[in-house]
Amino acid sequence: MATVKDQYYIAPPIIDRNGNIPDADDQLGWCREFLQQGRSYLRLQPAHPYIQDGLDLINGDFARSTVSTLSNARTDLVARNERELIASQSNLRIISSVTTEVDEFKSQSALLNKCWTYWMGKTFADRTIRQAWQNAVALGTGYCSIGYDPDYYCIGSGEIALRAHGPLDVLPVGLPHDHDVQKAYAVAIKIPTPYHLAIRMFPDYADQIKPTTEMKGKGTVMAQSVKFASAVLKRFGPTAIQDREPMPWAMVDIYYIYIDDRTVNHTGKTILMGDPQTSWEYMVPSIGDMIEMGQDADGKSVYKQATSSDCYFYPNRRRIIATDNLILTPDPTLQVNPSWHGKVPLAQFRADDWPWMFLGFPLSKAGMLLEKANIELLRGMVDMMNVRLSPPTGYDRNTMARSLAETINLRVPNQRLGLDYTLGGEQFKPLLPVEFLNVPPNIPDLIAANEGRITHLMGVADAAALARARQLPAGDSTERLLEALGPLVKDMSRNMELSVTSLGNMWVPLVFQWWTAGKRFQIFGEDGLVEEDIDFNPGNLVPQNIPSLPRHSSYFERARKHCTHFPYSIEPYSLHELNSLTRKMAFLQLSRSGFPISWKTLARVWDVKNFGFDPRNKDNNSPDFGKPLQTEFELWLAQQEIMARISQAMSGGGGKGQRGRPPSGQAPPSLEQKGGVGARSVIRESKK
Repeated sequence: MATVKDQYYIAPPIIDRNGNIPDADDQLGWCREFLQQGRSYLRLQPAHPYIQDGLDLINGDFARSTVSTLSNARTDLVARNERELIASQSNLRIISSVTTEVDEFKSQSALLNKCWTYWMGKTFADRTIRQAWQNAVALGTGYCSIGYDPDYYCIGSGEIALRAHGPLDVLPVGLPHDHDVQKAYAVAIKIPTPYHLAIRMFPDYADQIKPTTEMKGKGTVMAQSVKFASAVLKRFGPTAIQDREPMPWAMVDIYYIYIDDRTVNHTGKTILMGDPQTSWEYMVPSIGDMIEMGQDADGKSVYKQATSSDCYFYPNRRRIIATDNLILTPDPTLQVNPSWHGKVPLAQFRADDWPWMFLGFPLSKAGMLLEKANIELLRGMVDMMNVRLSPPTGYDRNTMARSLAETINLRVPNQRLGLDYTLGGEQFKPLLPVEFLNVPPNIPDLIAANEGRITHLMGVADAAALARARQLPAGDSTERLLEALGPLVKDMSRNMELSVTSLGNMWVPLVFQWWTAGKRFQIFGEDGLVEEDIDFNPGNLVPQNIPSLPRHSSYFERARKHCTHFPYSIEPYSLHELNSLTRKMAFLQLSRSGFPISWKTLARVWDVKNFGFDPRNKDNNSPDFGKPLQTEFELWLAQQEIMARISQAMSGGGGKGQRGRPPSGQAPPSLEQKGGVGARSVIRESKK
């Protein structure tokens, strides 16, 4: 076997050309080298030193005075600004769109959009995204991973779940120039896990799993010493950057390492990969084997010789699970990424990102030094006041005992001390003249000016405008406010949209993989089922036959192919509703102008809950008879039928037609306020 040094950062292959299989020691040696390289890479990042500063700001340890008698007053303006930025930017409304260009899969596309809305509300996924954004704002970089948690709700009741991570929880090696983690050779996700959960997850290694930290009392001696050590030791020492809260119980750092391993099968035999009887089990042919590639016009199988791209051991990436001292998945045939999307299951969040850095800067960087100056000015004012109230004094040691001098506190009223004034001179007097302790009059103005600079540099004004824009009706004032939003908040919003879109594209395959027909029926009733649920492979959304794959393709192969038909996207600038008011009015204008927009779509755009308009297919000759209509035009036609019946009923009953002039549709409608106290909102439209 090649040594780790010979391979650099390349993982030991599942099997080499000589038939050698790496043992657990070889894999552990590579993992340790890999983790060391990943940590070294993060420490070389320009933003790395600011992580500890960001933690200190939030935890209240920033600019702490080490002299107990001096003031420890803090302004905490940067932390307050960060909270406002996070609150305004993590109040998300994700308008998702799962689409497909394949007509027979349109019903699945509509079902996936309903599943997304349900899942977001049920799991409060936006709150986990908020935690990732908190890491991005306060520490520079945050991550959100996605996967299936088998015990999410309770034991045995699982769900697709998100998990937030800090900037030091993700260790990449082999990143390309664009710093995309999906293109890295290997990425480790560190998950600190309580000891009892670690041995429950891997019971075969219960006697070998060693806690990473065995916290006793207030922590280890090293952790406590680092807390009071120099800045250099704090950032680069063996326990540098304490980004986790101290735990009084044993914790195990478990690393999930995703490797872009393109090793191919040269063994001359087909090899079974993945856990048997699971949705990620598959067979890998050997190079040169004859494999089926499809059918001809007569339905006969067509074969070809397997090439390298057909024989990857890990087409969905290789996944090694390890601790600092142990490989928890030593069998290379089981080191399979169980998720059908085949990606590193996380998205990166950065608020202040630059193309030459992997880690982003925390937003506190912009105002950190100014706030430190303000803290020093404020503490100076407090210290000056305290000195004026109890100034340093001198005493005549020839006429006054030291014990008596030390009992005198000039801030305590009604003290009575016996002194001897017969000897002349002053036995007790201040060391400094009172004029020395006057606060310069421009100090408060300087503090206020610095606070304004800090708020401006952090872009808080943009976030405040974003919050106001959500609360106002759609009129000229709102349009001008939206236009006045600065570029900073729009830029950060687009960054979040990129990250959320990445999560959405991984969420879609997970729904195919884990949301069975029973689960969907329990949530949506009959509307949660589609034709694929009753084919030759019942209970899941993956069709039995996919035209571009052989008839006997494995479930894993069909699933991977089928998921590619459903790209996930979100409307630009919709994440923070920067365009929602204008968007609502645009839909209303389209409806007024005669464009076929259904009531169902308008109700969704205007957030009308339980609207109840859900027409079904009435064509007895259609295979979709009785199923909900899917396309917008079908819904609109059904709406016209209902309107015609209502109009006929009203005409027969003496109903009156529309009063006043009809709308002209020449200008978009807008909301206006009418009246004084108890004003109401009305929609104003142009008239003919």
